[in-house]
Amino acid sequence: FIEERNGCIMVYSGESILMKQADSRSDILVKHHEPAPTYVGSLINALEKHAFNKIIISGTDPKHARSLHWQLNHMIGKEVTMTFAGIPQQFEVLPLGISKGKAVAALAKELGIPAANVLGIGDAENDVDLLNFAGVSVAMGNAPDAIKAFAKYTTSSNDLDGVAEALERFVLPKPIAAEVEPKPVVTEEKPNA
Repeated sequence: FIEERNGCIMVYSGESILMKQADSRSDILVKHHEPAPTYVGSLINALEKHAFNKIIISGTDPKHARSLHWQLNHMIGKEVTMTFAGIPQQFEVLPLGISKGKAVAALAKELGIPAANVLGIGDAENDVDLLNFAGVSVAMGNAPDAIKAFAKYTTSSNDLDGVAEALERFVLPKPIAAEVEPKPVVTEEKPNA
């Protein structure tokens, strides 16, 4: 269905990313420090041999990706989780009920860490469950307002070291020396968040 509509499919299989053939839309993977794809020909045949945990579908542009997402959601949306991950021309297809928030909640439970002590940082739709779970939820400055609404705090953008600011504010110990003046890092908590 996706291939017939000029969509590009990238399948995460362990440490590898499988693709039918070379496609310039996979260049964004390298830009985001993902492994270079392995070209396997027919993905249907490859998936009979390889376990996989996530599928990325890329459109030709953001409008095309939203159209593919809408169509696929009407076909199989009740059987999988589909979410945008901050790259407007791509969306993720995951097993039903899988999210960053559920994974962190399971890990926190296993380690005996209360949600109140979990720091969650996000900037896209796929981070909403994480921001909802974390006791300290921080949206990146580059996140859309709809995502910021799920966070208690907002930090600078990813290009301006927003994650470092959040870690300095909520994780690292405060400087002891009086002459060390901490820089302002994260905006104040939003009321009723």
